[in-house]
Amino acid sequence: MSASVLTLRSRLDGRTVSGATTLAGVLVLVFVVLRLLFATSLGGFVVASDDYVNPAATPDPLPVTTTTGGYDGQFVYRFAVDPWTAVATAHGVTLDNPGYRQQRIGTPVLAWAVGLVPGVSAPLALILVNAVALIVAAWYACRLALAAGRHPAWGLVLASPACMPISLGRDLTEPVAWAGVLAGIWYVRRRRWAPAAAAFAVAVLARETSLVIVGGLPASGKTTLSRALAGAIGAVHVRIDTIEQAIRDADAYANGDARPVGAAGYVVGYAVARDLLGQGLTVIAESVNPLPVTRQSWRDVARSAGTGCVEVEVVCSDPDEHRRRAAGRTIDIPGLRPPTWAEITTRDYQPWDVPHTVIDTAGRITADCLDELLAALALPAEPDPG
Repeated sequence: MSASVLTLRSRLDGRTVSGATTLAGVLVLVFVVLRLLFATSLGGFVVASDDYVNPAATPDPLPVTTTTGGYDGQFVYRFAVDPWTAVATAHGVTLDNPGYRQQRIGTPVLAWAVGLVPGVSAPLALILVNAVALIVAAWYACRLALAAGRHPAWGLVLASPACMPISLGRDLTEPVAWAGVLAGIWYVRRRRWAPAAAAFAVAVLARETSLVIVGGLPASGKTTLSRALAGAIGAVHVRIDTIEQAIRDADAYANGDARPVGAAGYVVGYAVARDLLGQGLTVIAESVNPLPVTRQSWRDVARSAGTGCVEVEVVCSDPDEHRRRAAGRTIDIPGLRPPTWAEITTRDYQPWDVPHTVIDTAGRITADCLDELLAALALPAEPDPG
């Protein structure tokens, strides 16, 4: 192919990417205008609650709700006004969990910098930062789609996970984090390590943490999937089986015989997960999680840590395959006796009473199940530089 043809194709590709990115910008602008109509003011994007915000003391007018606890944007706003604070209450906003909130400092710092421009308030700066971040994400996503042999417009799907309208409309941190991830992937593919590192650093400083609650019967594949998910998104994996066996081992060492663990394994797991969430880490909490009370307790962990949670049930819909797994699986926890098939099928395992994600592992490889789970949760996988 001649150099002139390559040059022409490059120019056409560049125009197509620019066109798709421009479309993304128009869509972002339309969404912001519509959101502004419902929010009634720039401060409405913050979604502040009187539980944490005193509107008489904030630098900007903020509408405050008295019926809910508000949303995370109220804490992002606080750091956008003053990212270098070390006190829990300032500028009319009280942080519910200062250490956790300050982990996601990237977006507020960018907004604070934009707010240095005369006439730009913190609420306006947050909207501008997130809007620009989504346009940047669209540009890199369109370039990635083109590099994969697809039309650049497919990149708009990659650039806009389902959570992004909520994040833009509530001053959250996902747009900057996602733009950093996509930019980092683009530069890794081009082996430009310095900008890749910078982009991923921005993503880490802006990322949301969450508790992913994974449940399911023994031998359904939940441990394998939980480990794969933790590796894909850079989370930590808390496994109740490991905790329960450690308790049995300690009891046997102290008393000569291990007594039934009861609820102790779950109680320890709740405490460990809460501590890790408080450090700004995303946690994959894996257990059978068989009862409404255990599921509510995991939700309470997320609530007490000031983070969100998503619930996943792993099932194996083929009884014959499930039975073969139960009989033939290798146990990687020393001393743990796996349940028999009869114990699995007769244990008290109650249906979920709230909406949740269900992953059926029957007849499927782990990679396919992981892809489905990532798509369902809208969680971006961490790129593999190798």
